[in-house]
Amino acid sequence: MAFVEAITSTILQPLIEKLVSASFLKFAREKKKEKEIDSEIKKWELRLLEIRAVLSDAEEKQITNQAVKIWLDNLRDLAYDVQDVLEEFETEAWSQTYNYRRKSKLGKNLIPTCFGKIGWSKLEEITSRLQEIVAEKDLLDLSKCSLSRFDERLPTTSLMVKKSRVYGREKDKEALVQLLTRGDEAANGSPFSVISIIGYGGVGKTTLAQLVYNDKSVEFDYKAWVCVSDEFDMLRITKAILNCDSSVVGCDLNLLQVQLKVKLSGKKFLIVLDDVWSENYEEWTALCSPFASGARGSRVIITTRNEGVSLLTGSIYSYALKELSDDDCLLLFAQHALGASNFDDYPDLKETGEEIVKRCRGLPLAAKTLGGLLRGKRNSKEWKVVLNSKLWDLPEENSGILSALRLSYHHLPSHLKQCFAYCAIFPKDYEFDKNELVSLWMAEGFLQQAKEKKHMKDIGKEYFDDLLSRSFFQKSSANNVRYVMHDLISELAQFVSREVCFHLGDKLEDSQSYAKVRYASFTRHHYDISQRFEVFYEMKSLRTFLPLPIFSPPCNYLTRKVLHDLIPKLKRLAVLSLAGYCLVELPSSICALKHLRYLNLSYTEIEVLPESLCEVFRLQTLKLRGCKKLIKLPIGIDNLINLQCLDISGTNSLQEMPPQIGNLTNLYTLPKFIIGKGLGIRELIKLSHLQGQLNIIGLHNVVDVRDTKLAILKEKRDLSELSLEWIHNVNGFQSEARELQLLNLLEPHQNLQKLSIMSYGGTTFPSWLGDHSFSNMVCLQLCDCHKTTSLPSLGQLPVLRDLSIKGMERVMTVGAEFLGVGSFVKAFPSLEGLIIEDMLNWKQWSWFNGLNQEEAGEFPKLRELTIINCPILVGMLPSCLPLVKKLSIYNCPQLVALPESLPYLCELIVEGCNVTILNHMPVMPSLTTLKVRSIIGLVSLCRNSLQALVALKDLEIENCNDLMYLWKDGTDLCELARMKHLEIKKFEQFVSLVELEKSGDVEQQPSGLQCLGSLNNLKIDHCRKLVSLPGGLPYSIRRLEISQCDSLKSMPDGMMMNGCNSSQCLLEELLISWCPSLRSIPIGMFPITLKSLTISWCTNLENLHGGFVYHGGDRRELSCLEHLTIEGLPRLLFPAFELPWSLKTLEIGYCTMHSLKTLCDLSHLTELEISGCSMLESFPEMGLTTPNLISLSIWKCENLRSLPNHMDCLVSLQELSVYHCHSLVSFSKGGLPPNLIEFQIHYCENITESMSDWGLHTLIFLKRLVIECTSPCTNMVSFPDDEGQLLPTSLTSLYILTLKGLKSISKGLKCLMSLEILMISDCPKLCLFPKEGFPATLGSLHIEFCPLLKKQCSRNNGCYWSKIALIPHIVTSLLIESEQENQNLSAKLCWFWRHDNKRILKTGPGTRREGVVKQSLAGADNVLSEKQPLRVEPQLSNFCQS
Repeated sequence: MAFVEAITSTILQPLIEKLVSASFLKFAREKKKEKEIDSEIKKWELRLLEIRAVLSDAEEKQITNQAVKIWLDNLRDLAYDVQDVLEEFETEAWSQTYNYRRKSKLGKNLIPTCFGKIGWSKLEEITSRLQEIVAEKDLLDLSKCSLSRFDERLPTTSLMVKKSRVYGREKDKEALVQLLTRGDEAANGSPFSVISIIGYGGVGKTTLAQLVYNDKSVEFDYKAWVCVSDEFDMLRITKAILNCDSSVVGCDLNLLQVQLKVKLSGKKFLIVLDDVWSENYEEWTALCSPFASGARGSRVIITTRNEGVSLLTGSIYSYALKELSDDDCLLLFAQHALGASNFDDYPDLKETGEEIVKRCRGLPLAAKTLGGLLRGKRNSKEWKVVLNSKLWDLPEENSGILSALRLSYHHLPSHLKQCFAYCAIFPKDYEFDKNELVSLWMAEGFLQQAKEKKHMKDIGKEYFDDLLSRSFFQKSSANNVRYVMHDLISELAQFVSREVCFHLGDKLEDSQSYAKVRYASFTRHHYDISQRFEVFYEMKSLRTFLPLPIFSPPCNYLTRKVLHDLIPKLKRLAVLSLAGYCLVELPSSICALKHLRYLNLSYTEIEVLPESLCEVFRLQTLKLRGCKKLIKLPIGIDNLINLQCLDISGTNSLQEMPPQIGNLTNLYTLPKFIIGKGLGIRELIKLSHLQGQLNIIGLHNVVDVRDTKLAILKEKRDLSELSLEWIHNVNGFQSEARELQLLNLLEPHQNLQKLSIMSYGGTTFPSWLGDHSFSNMVCLQLCDCHKTTSLPSLGQLPVLRDLSIKGMERVMTVGAEFLGVGSFVKAFPSLEGLIIEDMLNWKQWSWFNGLNQEEAGEFPKLRELTIINCPILVGMLPSCLPLVKKLSIYNCPQLVALPESLPYLCELIVEGCNVTILNHMPVMPSLTTLKVRSIIGLVSLCRNSLQALVALKDLEIENCNDLMYLWKDGTDLCELARMKHLEIKKFEQFVSLVELEKSGDVEQQPSGLQCLGSLNNLKIDHCRKLVSLPGGLPYSIRRLEISQCDSLKSMPDGMMMNGCNSSQCLLEELLISWCPSLRSIPIGMFPITLKSLTISWCTNLENLHGGFVYHGGDRRELSCLEHLTIEGLPRLLFPAFELPWSLKTLEIGYCTMHSLKTLCDLSHLTELEISGCSMLESFPEMGLTTPNLISLSIWKCENLRSLPNHMDCLVSLQELSVYHCHSLVSFSKGGLPPNLIEFQIHYCENITESMSDWGLHTLIFLKRLVIECTSPCTNMVSFPDDEGQLLPTSLTSLYILTLKGLKSISKGLKCLMSLEILMISDCPKLCLFPKEGFPATLGSLHIEFCPLLKKQCSRNNGCYWSKIALIPHIVTSLLIESEQENQNLSAKLCWFWRHDNKRILKTGPGTRREGVVKQSLAGADNVLSEKQPLRVEPQLSNFCQS
């Protein structure tokens, strides 16, 4: 393979060093063996040197010579096997030491055993294999020196293709030209400066340099172009620069440089050095020495793939060249494939061409090369072959892509080659985390320890940054903290690691075997069944078992076969991740994985780890992040002496640390340390390498304060985040003086960036807190320090950005001491966010010591200020908040005024405060959002307040129970002309938008809203006394929502067509709900602009005057209405108007409806729901003429006798749901829609057609089937049929619910070869499962309310447990024995999944998809009682809504 050289140097050599180490020889206890081992090792060294001498030649020849490739593969396998053997020896030594220590404690004598016959035989086997490889080397005629084929690269020139054939680089060229011509000079005063163009191989760096070099506006006295390539030959480069003068000859570098210096003297020159690889600083400085004679303004352009080269050359600007857009890439591809700039003459090739271009991902070389491969080929099959080919399958002689990319790989140091190749386990577009990838590299042994003994994690980060700078990685555009590989770089990784790296979903070539795979990954499925992992049984030497993404919430399920059968067989695993699976236990057999270095159990349901885990001595990384149920760690975890990372963040149930955890002296990551009654803080003394985050919990358990000094936090310089936490409410536990002494001794290192102190019990803080020497502190949180009487001096922390103070109940005054005044530096020079919360006795924010606010602290950079629950804070806030953009004040009823000047304030939230604040607001020229909540005494907004809101766009007022009006009649609202959103809700006394000075019809009075010419959104909710809306709504309103206004009797005329000019009205969405007093809608047509209309649960509404269809000519087509919901209007006879053709979704519920004739010819309709229409008996005879209908739901139509006729003509229909239609006796003539994907039928007990006549087996696209309490299924004893002919084999989800007569599940279920989810609920007689078991594809099995199956499905000796044990997700916890309990619950409850497997609860009439509606239609059945107890398993309880 292409990276065998990397494997040999990064694996074999470190192993040789380990073999000759004293510790290994010490393990070989038999003295007679030591000389023999030493002899074997010397043989290894000699033979390894022989192999290394020819590796370079072998790497080149293996591309064309199959025998050499096989030889390299064998060498690679040997390297891995050697590492495994030596690790086994080393692990055995640790194991014996561990057992010796353990049994010594029990009084038993145990002497570690010797090297052993097995170990010796393995060494001899390796020696023999190595000897064979050396012998084969001689037969292959491999040379010790090799001229790299990568040197045979066509040099670039300054000449370029026609400018018209360069696409998408105009802006890049302009940027470079500007850099060349502007006056930027080098920082060292040099007359020339360097500009770098950086990017992938093939991204177009040379082309861009050519464009700039030949641009007529770029004027220089002297220009030269040199293709440097990978060999930095100074003599050749200098000659090339001078070759512009043909008289220059000679090979003396000194003479050439003198002549070049003379040549450039006093001239403004431009030199392009294309394709630079060298990072040798001495060579670069020597080459540039003649350039110093040039004139100021001279430029050197270098193109490189490596950012390190740019840094070395001292570039004043590094231009990172990005990929082309898809459009530009398509133009380039078309030019080379078709000789044209578009596909107008070849429309049949366009779609395939666009897909090929997507593969190029903006890489011009790829577009050019693939286009060249297809030039002259007009057969679409040939184009599809190229589209579906791997990068390495393309003909080498015609493809420059692979060679260009391989050149980048060729120039990687050997230690980086293996790290990069490992990334082939990531699928294309996968976003990976830097730290996580480094952990994987470390676990696989790819990181080489330098002489200066850096930490492995730091070495890994250097490797990563190096690959990033060389453009192998790039930052994700979607997530700034993650990284991705370009598609072609990803294919390069797959090319160089074929046979070794594997992602489940990739296909190996027919000639390849899974047996050679060492590193494997797979993308999690929601249900990972055992079938997925069959290929892993062939991977006997697998080292990485990695589900992706690496971190995932615990919502996935894995078959127990993987955990209990597959993984124990993968003895060589170094990386194992089970993160994101709902696992409840880790088997004790984990100790068999002797090579394991990385174990990720994050976001699982595990409660306890087995003690056997402590025998996995090589373990370096143990991740338990987000294991919320984890209650304890193994007691013997201190035996994991190689453990470097123990991530227990988010383990909320973990209450204690294991004893002797301080023995883990190599730990660098330990996010949480819990001090228990038996574990002192002194255990931290040994953990000297901790870095990153540390949360010390339980400081109230410190017995001897002097132990705290031993924690020496001050010496832990690599900690960036520290949290110190006492128990909440520790009143009386410790003295205040002792608490102060304790916190004083916990002083951290001054490198700390974030500090949190929680529930501290002292009255004052130590002097170190707030000291200006903490020059990196950006975030500080002081929480629930209830005994503290004053705030610490924090104002002099130079870079503090965020400060949160909460729960300091005894602080009464905040003054100058908080600012830390006394120096010439203003207080809080960097503070951007300040939160003060739950300061129950804080009375005043004031300044003392003779300082005014401007002198003491003006918070010069504060952007956001939040004050919460400070009930006796009086007076004013600081007046100098010049840059505050967001101000939030909650529950501060004594605060009477805002700061006098808030020039940049954009958002203001005032809740639970004094009305005076609103009545005396200063002018805020930038305020766009105002939210007012729970202000007592606020009757209306005063004129002064409104005049201050000159830039307001969003106004929300909520829960102000005294508010009766928004403003008085005649109030000038011109200042609010920019307002776009107005929301008013939860007002008990609110009667009108405007307070009228004269009595009269409110609706006929102007509201002043006409002045709000920008108002787009008006929402009024829970205003129970509001009788009507005033007329004169602004034409600009696009969305109007009126909800739960019990007294509202009418809507304004202005909202209808006759009330506004059709060309001016912009209303698009109208929602009216839960307004029981509303009787009518104004006479007139709804606005032609209306797109969505919802009128629901206005139980006294009798008519909708007018409608939507505008008669006369083709006016009917002018309607924009797309979504219509009419629900809960029992007095309304539907349809009350003609429906427009434009409708896309229609919901009709609980209305008086006899006919559906108006549904004809709705050609755009895609969704139709009809519910609670008890008078509806049938559909029109011709059926539904809605050809684009996708979803049809029919609910609670108790007198409906049949489904629509000719449903077989509804070829677009994918979802059909029928609920509680008790009179339904048959389906439609012609059968069910042929393309159904989902079919649900519930509580239709009177269907007379046999189930075989339903024609379900003909629905070849059906994925999801739900049958509940529906005849004739209710009388079936066995389901489905034994022959498997009843149901389509396409089913993936099957729900069998409330079939009271069902006794057995038949063997026909086995025919459903795609079934993933099976739910059986409320089948009280069910007692038999098929002997053949369930389909192998089944991922989830729910058995609920089936009492006879309770014991049979038990994990303990249940006769059916063996049939279901391997199913990833099994729910049997709702198996109940009480028939009465069954009847009480199952009659009301039906669980089912939507397409995304989201649980939804359906209950009786009057419900909605989002859950149970709290109010129901009068006369309809009551919804599920809020008081009725529900016995639901914990994981389902979140979906129950009362």
